[in-house]
Amino acid sequence: MKYTDEQRNAITKEGDVLVSASAGSGKTTVLVDRIMHFISLGIDLERMLVLVYNKQAATQLKNKIAEKLLEKIYEGKSEYQKQLDYLPFARIGTLDSFCFHSVRENFDYFSIASDFSVASDDEMRNYYLKAFKAMLKDYYSALEQDTKGDSISLIDMMVEIFSTRRSDEGLMNVIIKLYEIKESMPDGDDFLKSLADDFKDFKNNKYFDLVLDELGKRIKPQLDDLTFKAASLDREADKKQLENITGVCFFADEILKAKSADELSVVLSRAKFDRWPTPTKAQDKLFIGEIKKLRDEIKDSVDYFLSNLASAEEMKFSFKQNSAILTELVSAVFAFEKKLDDIKRKNMKFSYSDIEQMMLKLTDSERGAAIKDSISLVYIDEYQDINRLQETLIARLAPVDSCFMVGDVKQSIYGFRLADSDIFIDKFMRYKSGEGNALELTANFRSKDEILEFVNGLFCKIMTVDTSKIDYASAVFQTGKKDDPKGGRVEIHTFAKPSKAKKEIDGLYDITKDKDTEEELKSATSEGKFIADKIKELIKSGEFKNYRDFAVVARSRNTKTKIICQTLISEGIPVSGKDFIESDDEATKDIILLLKAIDNPKNEIPFAGFLLGYFGGYTEEELIELKNSYPAPTLYDSLTAALSGGKLKEKASETLDLLTRYRTAAAMTTVSEFVREVMFETDYNSFSVAKGDGLYEIERLLRSAENTEADLSVSRFLQYYSEREEEKIQNVPRDNMVSFLTVHASKGLEFPVVFVVNCSERFSTKTESGELLIEKDGYIGIKGYDTAKKEKKKSLSYFATKIKIQRREFAENIRLFYVATTRAMKYMFITGEDGSFGDGKSFMALVNSVYSGKIIRHDSDETSRGKEDLRLDFDKPDKKIVDEILKAQSYVYPFSAATAVPQKQSVSGIVENDEESYVATPFDEENMQKGTAYHTVMQNIDFEEKDVRGFIGSLVKEGILSQKGAEVVNDKEIEDCLNSDIIKYAIGKKCERERPFTMLCESEGEKVLVQGIIDLMIYDNGEVVLVDYKNSAREDKELIATYSKQLEYYKKAIEGKYKVKASVIYSFPRRKSLCVEGKF
Repeated sequence: MKYTDEQRNAITKEGDVLVSASAGSGKTTVLVDRIMHFISLGIDLERMLVLVYNKQAATQLKNKIAEKLLEKIYEGKSEYQKQLDYLPFARIGTLDSFCFHSVRENFDYFSIASDFSVASDDEMRNYYLKAFKAMLKDYYSALEQDTKGDSISLIDMMVEIFSTRRSDEGLMNVIIKLYEIKESMPDGDDFLKSLADDFKDFKNNKYFDLVLDELGKRIKPQLDDLTFKAASLDREADKKQLENITGVCFFADEILKAKSADELSVVLSRAKFDRWPTPTKAQDKLFIGEIKKLRDEIKDSVDYFLSNLASAEEMKFSFKQNSAILTELVSAVFAFEKKLDDIKRKNMKFSYSDIEQMMLKLTDSERGAAIKDSISLVYIDEYQDINRLQETLIARLAPVDSCFMVGDVKQSIYGFRLADSDIFIDKFMRYKSGEGNALELTANFRSKDEILEFVNGLFCKIMTVDTSKIDYASAVFQTGKKDDPKGGRVEIHTFAKPSKAKKEIDGLYDITKDKDTEEELKSATSEGKFIADKIKELIKSGEFKNYRDFAVVARSRNTKTKIICQTLISEGIPVSGKDFIESDDEATKDIILLLKAIDNPKNEIPFAGFLLGYFGGYTEEELIELKNSYPAPTLYDSLTAALSGGKLKEKASETLDLLTRYRTAAAMTTVSEFVREVMFETDYNSFSVAKGDGLYEIERLLRSAENTEADLSVSRFLQYYSEREEEKIQNVPRDNMVSFLTVHASKGLEFPVVFVVNCSERFSTKTESGELLIEKDGYIGIKGYDTAKKEKKKSLSYFATKIKIQRREFAENIRLFYVATTRAMKYMFITGEDGSFGDGKSFMALVNSVYSGKIIRHDSDETSRGKEDLRLDFDKPDKKIVDEILKAQSYVYPFSAATAVPQKQSVSGIVENDEESYVATPFDEENMQKGTAYHTVMQNIDFEEKDVRGFIGSLVKEGILSQKGAEVVNDKEIEDCLNSDIIKYAIGKKCERERPFTMLCESEGEKVLVQGIIDLMIYDNGEVVLVDYKNSAREDKELIATYSKQLEYYKKAIEGKYKVKASVIYSFPRRKSLCVEGKF
């Protein structure tokens, strides 16, 4: 491959290196080739730690490295075989995975069980609830001993401020929020304690500084423009306007000079904007109008600040009150953490943040030093998306001058997961100053020049240091396509929003409201129709033959994007990503939870969901009461125990009777008929209608299962539903479908044609509201509280933190738009609703603020054509081009047989291809489950184990073997295997079980990558004996004839390193071992 100078430098540069790799610049290629470069310098894969963002990325990276290693081996460089052999064991994966395995290997250091696991989201939420209730119980018990009563007022105040509907749930959510941010930091305890320090001095605090800075950003530019333009006014003719402007300018200047919250409050309280004088006929109304617009913008800004800031005295009071509440709140978080830690240790289930915190402690120990000593080089992909805790972990693990970090801070879009883009930005600046090596990859190999020009032009203006801490203009895209860089297109289309006529509302409810909503959504239907027509047009033109060449990218899933998706489907466009319509189906979930409760009431989490759902009717408090008052292994057992007495006795009896009745009814009919009967009986039909398309979705699910085996039993139906949902969740584009994706899901992908849709959707403001605001830089917003009136009040901290969050989220929205606009290879269409975009709070507003090109506007009754027709020129093509296309379509690939050989195969697959006489045992689900179960037992069992059934039970308990798997294992067959000659031979010798390998083989005249697993390798004085377990009952000769080829491949895989003494098959049904080759 021919590299650019930028790429070559990134591949070979030694020392600590941070690479800013723009979209489409080939960062994965650089990462793989850098790994290969340092392997060539003598550093083994075994001494590398490669961190990527998910399991799929790890698999893809391993495959690419395998391909490179195989190329070297195929060239005759046998020294690379060692790296290929080690590749399955290489530390290539997520940081979470690395920490999990490291902590598990050192479980005794943390006094936890070796079989600890990661808690699910539902389990963690349950732990949170239990910990909060336990903490609150302790608090109120302590209050009973408090004679002063001060603590009582603070606790009551916290509940009043942070909770609603006379519930303490709001306070719990605030404590959880603070706890989770604390857990994402290496110094979380210190972070929490420092929050109260910022409330010590009202006259000198960062909250006021931020408010004043924001005020300056909103007023100063308009003030400068206003002053400049006012200089052109005539002192006599424009006298009244000049007097008005002079007052505004004087007032604005006084605001900007404020040095304290006191001064600012006083100045704002004197705010007075005289009425703007009407211009005379002699005056230049257009110019006067421009000046008035600037004056009004200053007035609007001042009004905004006045509406969010209280008087000086009120601000001082709330500031002092915030300090007291925050001190108490931080104490509550620590108390909550202690209770939560007890619960997690009791269940031996932890979050990934817990495991990373454990890993942080481990790095301070001798064991951690040993882990660090095993690492020579560290590689981090998607570096822009790490948090502060992860950054500290990496710094502690990486040796000096060994860290290679690659990412694109312009694509940092995971702030909601507490990713901190500032880490990348700050380090890049430090490295540019000489602390390390800061490199850039700016050549784009993905997109046509026209797309790059649009992206550069747009983001040079909107992605700046001021808006997002990024100076896009300093590293714009360069074209990497030298052969065919031209021929792309970018179009912007808007669709008219129907006008709303004024309606008189008689009474409390306007029955026309829903109709108005439907009218407003017509623009989304027009948008979808335009996209469908454009796709059909481009397919018909002949340039694109496949629907998979098209992608529709939306900022989020909402009503409008669902309508766009539904319109595409109704227009006959095959779409993958139908979860834009289906995945919010709450109504179906209640039905599924009911069926799971009927099928297996002792499955804890689904049963809890059933109890909390429509059919159970329990509250979270009742579930806690159930578990605390009637301790039992499962909730179902607790429910049964509640029949003995107590306040839940009657409700528990009703629930158990309901389950018994439903279980009997479900057994007497099909699942679909049973569900319909239950929905009618319980009036669930009405409830599901209230959930939007809930009733429709349930009926569609039932009809899809009818007349199939899935409808015959509850367990089969649930299996069918699970497979259906898994297919939906994966959201992998099918063979030939248009991909409909969120921006987050599209990251890392590319398509020839991309539609960025619903661009007029306003940015979300959810995180700017709530009872408590917190920002990772240490800003926390708490409202004031009037204890006498029991009213929440404005506060300086709340307003300032809101500003901080608005800035961060605006920057992330700019980066989201960058990701969306860099997916297209050839054509990009940006679409949205027409309207006013002056506030800059949508993708279309960002475009409109700086874009001076043509925007095609579609009337409300138009779909595929706009007022300015800039459609791509795909009219009748040239006859010569048609002939070339037809010739290409009729072309027959001379080596078509080789296309049937996959790039990567298992040994069994190769054996089937190479050996025509091989007849495989029917590979049904039962046989597969049995084979997996036997191999799991033999992989884990001590060869001198006496209690086989007891050991199998322990595997089930530890989650290593399923209950169904345990049931298919014949204890006597395992016992006979342990007493066989081959296992007795293995006892006392070094053994390796389930040894994976990778090798290059020839199949159908093609070189293919082959992977396999050797069941057992027994080492004996420099030689090895290979053992392969089989569940086949064939005769000796047939067994050997059938599987000898497979063992031959095993031998080839390792004979470069070991001499094979013998190859052995062990048959469980026949209870004997057979030597295929050699003797042991």
